[in-house]
Amino acid sequence: MITINGNAELVKAADRGSGTKNDPYVIDGRAEAMEINDTDKHLVIRECVFTGQNNLCVNRASNIEIVENAFSKNETSGVVVMKSSGMRIIGNEVTENEGFGFYFNETNDIIVKGNEVRENQYSGIYILKGRENLIEGNGVSENKVRGIVAEGGGIIIEGNEVRENKDHGIVAEGVGNLVKGNEVDENEQRGIWLVGNENEVKANQVKKNGQDGIHILRGNENEVKENEVKRN
Repeated sequence: MITINGNAELVKAADRGSGTKNDPYVIDGRAEAMEINDTDKHLVIRECVFTGQNNLCVNRASNIEIVENAFSKNETSGVVVMKSSGMRIIGNEVTENEGFGFYFNETNDIIVKGNEVRENQYSGIYILKGRENLIEGNGVSENKVRGIVAEGGGIIIEGNEVRENKDHGIVAEGVGNLVKGNEVDENEQRGIWLVGNENEVKANQVKKNGQDGIHILRGNENEVKENEVKRN
């Protein structure tokens, strides 16, 4: 297991780089668990394999890119990020983990883009107390609970394919969130579940879900428009 506490230990753990935006530290090709705490230097984690008991945990960190890694069959969640910001999580395969695929708690300015998230024991992507996060262009399917859950404010959920999850497809709870341009099909319960105020649900295709296509539990001044909702 690689444990990194602070920038000084990050220097020793990295394979190369200097920690700047133009020359980030790089950790690549590893096959062991990682825990990263209290860093703010620029870091790229690339083409690593996390499996079994070897997941990735990030706490109180920023300026990290997690790119084209495989997180599969872990005994807990694939990726756990807490109290962190300024991260880019792109092009990873996150499958068959015993917890969540991705779990975020108290994060802001996080981009989760172009990942394949499927067959995890809990929800595929779960954000708790998030601010200004972007979930875009992910494939989220066949997870044992929900596809995407986002609780917070200013979260954008756009252009994802959310299919065949065991519970709701997308859950957005909070203030000022945007759910736009997603394909939400064949989830066992509701397609999109909305809670809160001043949220927007726009231009989604919501089809063949087991219950309501779009359901607003409670809230004020929410806007639902230009969606195609069929055969739910």
